[in-house]
Amino acid sequence: MIENKVYAGDQDKQLVRYDRYANNKKQHLLAYLTLFGDDTSENSCKEDGKEVPYLRISYKEDIITWLEKCVAISSRFPLVRETLVQYINHLKILTYQDINTKNEKEIIEYLSENIEPAKNIHQNYDKVYDYLTEKYFNPNMEKFAKEKGLKYVFNGSKEYCIDFYLIKDDWDNNYWIKFHYDRDRDRKYHYGLCKHENYSITDEKRQKLLDFISGTNKPSSDDWYPFYFNLDYLSVERWQEEIINNSDKFFKDCTERIEEILLALKKAGMD
Repeated sequence: MIENKVYAGDQDKQLVRYDRYANNKKQHLLAYLTLFGDDTSENSCKEDGKEVPYLRISYKEDIITWLEKCVAISSRFPLVRETLVQYINHLKILTYQDINTKNEKEIIEYLSENIEPAKNIHQNYDKVYDYLTEKYFNPNMEKFAKEKGLKYVFNGSKEYCIDFYLIKDDWDNNYWIKFHYDRDRDRKYHYGLCKHENYSITDEKRQKLLDFISGTNKPSSDDWYPFYFNLDYLSVERWQEEIINNSDKFFKDCTERIEEILLALKKAGMD
C-alpha cells in the first residue's frame, strides 16, 4: 500500500488507519511516498505511543531511478519511452534536479571561483522570500485585516510558507487566527484557531466551532489549537505563479480560510 504525498499534509491517524485496514490482508508493506523521502507526522503514524511501521520512499531517488531503468528497456515502444522521459523531467523539476549536467558543471565551476559571493547568496536566500512577501502579499493582507477589524502580524517567510497571524482587540490575546509552519512539532504548514495556553474554551463553544468548521474538511486539534488544517507547502513554482505573477491567488485562498474561521467564531459567540 502506497500513500502518495506531494504538497499535501497528513490526515489525523492516516497511516494508522491504513495499517489497520491492511492487517486484514495476508501480508502487506505500507510505503510513504514523498518528493524527498520525508517522515510522516506523529499524528499520522502513532497511536497509544506505538508507531506504525512504514517504508519511506522518494520521487527524487527511488521513483526516478526506477523510471530511468524502465526507459532503458522500452526502446521498442517509442510512445511509452517518450512518456516516461517527460514524466522523469517533470519529477526532476519538482525535486529541483532540472539543471542539465553541463549547466550544473558551469555553475559549480563559477561558484568555486567566487566562494564568498556564493556564501552570501546562500545565507541570504530566505530573505528573498521576506522581500517578496512584503512586496506582493502583505499590502493585500494588511488591507483585508483592517476591513475586518483585525490586526495583521507577519512573522517571516521561507520558500515553503508565509508565517503570520491575525488578532482582534476584543479577543484580549486569548486566541488568534494563525498560518504557521511548525518545525518542532510535525514539520507541517497549517492554519487554524490558536489559543493562549491559559485560555479555556467551553465544551459548548468548542463544539459549535467544530460543527461549523467540520462542514468542509475534518480538522485536527490539540492543546494549542481548538482546530487546525494542514496546508500544501509553497514552492518556487507556486511563488512565481500564485504570488508574483498572479499576486492574489494565494492571498485569496488565505482570505477564504480566514472568512470561514471568522464565521465559526461568530457562530460560537467568540467574534
